[in-house]
Order: sequence, then C-alpha cells, then structure tokens
Amino acid sequence: MSDRPLHILFTPSLREGPWEDGIRETAAAKGLTVGRWGADTADILIADHIPDLKVMEQEPRDWVILADTSAAALTAYSATFHEYPPAGQSLLYASHRLVSAAWLAERGAAVLGQPAMALSLPKLGLVSPRRCEIPADAPGPLAPLLTLYDGLPVRVGAKSVWGPEQFSFPANGEEDGGPSRIDLTGRARMLLHGGHLWLPPGHWRATVRMAINPEGRDAPLKFEWGIFWGVGHDGANDLVSVSEVIEEPGFYTVSLERLWDVPGPALLRVSVTQPLFQGVLEFLDCTVERLPDPAPKLELETQT
Repeated sequence: MSDRPLHILFTPSLREGPWEDGIRETAAAKGLTVGRWGADTADILIADHIPDLKVMEQEPRDWVILADTSAAALTAYSATFHEYPPAGQSLLYASHRLVSAAWLAERGAAVLGQPAMALSLPKLGLVSPRRCEIPADAPGPLAPLLTLYDGLPVRVGAKSVWGPEQFSFPANGEEDGGPSRIDLTGRARMLLHGGHLWLPPGHWRATVRMAINPEGRDAPLKFEWGIFWGVGHDGANDLVSVSEVIEEPGFYTVSLERLWDVPGPALLRVSVTQPLFQGVLEFLDCTVERLPDPAPKLELETQT
C-alpha cells in the first residue's frame, strides 16, 4: 500500500454501486487495495457519509468527491426508504450526506460528476462504472428544497424556498405538514417548526412570509432560527430570536440570520408568547439563502 491513501466520497445516487464496482475492478488490475473509510486500511478508501463533525477533521486535499445532483440524492433515498415520491425522511438523510461533500468541496477537495461515462482518478487513472441500467431520477415535489447543493461547493447566493410541506404545525395538531392556517386563540405555545435540513458552515438567512390578522388585538410572536440538534445530542443548539408584536392585519416578512460554525440541521420556529383570545396566522413559506460571511471584528488594545 502506498503511503497516502486516496479518499473517495460519494454523494447519494443510484450510480454509487456501479461506480464502486468500477473502482474496485480498476484497483485490482493495478494491485491496489480498496476499503471502507473509518474501518479499513487500504490504498483507496471509499465513504458514503462522514458522521457529523468528523468531516471537519479531514484534510480536504486527500479527498475526491464523486457527486451527483440533489435530484439523484432524493431518488436514491426514496428507494432506500420506499418513499414514493420522496418525503421527509429521504430529504433529511440526503441533506445530511450532501453537507459533508459541501464542506470538503469548499475547502479544496476535487469534485467530479457521477453521470460521466469515465473519470480520471488519482492512483487509478481512467475508471468507468459498471455498465447497468440506471432508472431516471424521480425526486418528486420536494426537489427544489435541495437545489442549493447542485454544483458543489454551495456558493454565496445559493437559496431554496421551504413551503408549508416542510413544516409541522403542532398548534393545529399536525406533526407532519398539515394546514398552514393557524388559529392563534389559546395559550402561549409553539405554532410551527421545521426545516430540519442540514446546512454547511456559512452565514445563512431565513426569510419568513406570513399573512396575519390579529383581529383587533395585539399578537406577540417570537421567531427563532439556527442550528437545532435536538434533545440528547452532544452538540449545542444555537438559535437567534426576534420578537414582534403584530397590531394590524396584513402580509408580513421577518428575516433572521445565523452563522453556522459547523455543519448542522436547521430549525425555524414560530411561537405566540402570550395567551390570545383571537387572531389567525397563515404561514406562506421560508426562503433560506447563504450570505457572505461577516467581516471579522478587530479588537484593539489601548496602549498606556
């Protein structure tokens, strides 16, 4: 085995299997060994996922990413979970894997396309996937949610629109989608939450659009945005919040920004902060966009 192994990371696709077969065949012909990253010692180490924060411990120049489209990612997990069309579970797992590739690509890892008929890889030279019939991608209506991952790395200005189908509305008793028109009458409580897609490190803005009618009384609302690992995870939840009091009926837009220091799952949460006897809120959508990273702050010391 040569000193420095080649690391290959696949993004989700039905083409993964044929490509791995082609890599193993070419490696065997050259007398090179192939293993799984994190488990084996070999000349070529293949990974389909790098867990959570482990990706930030990698040297990007050691990796080559064999990438496919976000539509291919959803199609692959649709087959894994038997979700036809792809639904929430496929979306979550696809974004979790894509975020690792995005982090490595932004820091210099080579990105090559799985749809190619042949690719030139370090150590291996020209490699072709095993020939087989690949079904057409069928990402379903959720496809636009992951398009920010098309064309790695994820660039400043990349965005996607998260509609009501990506949110849960516990105020309506709906934990998976459901009516996005919410009666505000009742105790202080969470109205909706969602997203839960993984985003790579960077400066991310969520812009929420709603129609609100407080019906003659003030409606105090709280909006939260950021990384949410959930209960029992070692990572720290990191949410920014904005509170607004709605006095008049109309269409409203609220924007929140948070810097992702690590890859992590996104959460948007909207709550009513006081008991109300009236009012209606209809959630329209949330646009998620990557912004330029903020300029570093300089700390100057006064000389005495």
